[in-house]
Amino acid sequence: MGRTISHPQQYNTKLNNQINDSGSGENENSLETQKQIEKKARHYLTFLLARRDYSQVEIKRKFYSQGYSSQLCEQLLSEFIDKGYQSDSRFTEVFVRNKISRGYGKNKIFAELQAHKISYAEFELCLAELEVDWFSQLLQLYEKRYGETGPDNVKDKQKISRYLMQKGFNQQEINQLWRELA
Repeated sequence: MGRTISHPQQYNTKLNNQINDSGSGENENSLETQKQIEKKARHYLTFLLARRDYSQVEIKRKFYSQGYSSQLCEQLLSEFIDKGYQSDSRFTEVFVRNKISRGYGKNKIFAELQAHKISYAEFELCLAELEVDWFSQLLQLYEKRYGETGPDNVKDKQKISRYLMQKGFNQQEINQLWRELA
C-alpha cells in the first residue's frame, strides 16, 4: 500500500508475476490484465516525466522498448499532453537552453532536434523567446578554448574553423569572429 517503487522495471516484473499467477476466469482476467497493463504504463509515463521533459518521440521509443502497444502509448500520450504533463515546446526550450549552455551553435542544436521530430518553426519560436546572441556564444566558446588571441597561421585558423563548424556555428559567424580577432 504505502510502498514506493524506485524503478519501473521492478514494478514490471512484480506485475507480470502477479498476472501469470492469477490463473482462472479468462474474460475477467483479460479485462483485469488490460487495466493492470494500462495502470503500469501510466505509472511508467509518470515516472519518466517526473524526472525530466521528454519529446513525444523519446516517450514512444521508451514505451515500445518496454513492450507496450502503440495504441496504449498514443492514448496515454494524448491524455498527458491534454493535461499539460508533456509538451514538445517545453521540451524544446529546455533542450535548447541546455545545448546553448554547453557551447553549441544553432545548426548543431537543430540537427539534434530533428531526431526528436521537432519542426524548424518550433525551434525558431523557441529561439525568439530566448533571444540568443549567437556571435557572443561563439566568442565565448572560442575564448574558453583558445584564449583571446587569434590563430598564428592559416592551418590553425582552418583547424579552429572546422571545430567551430562541428559545434554548429555557420561560416558567416566564424568569418565575423576572425574579423573581430584581427
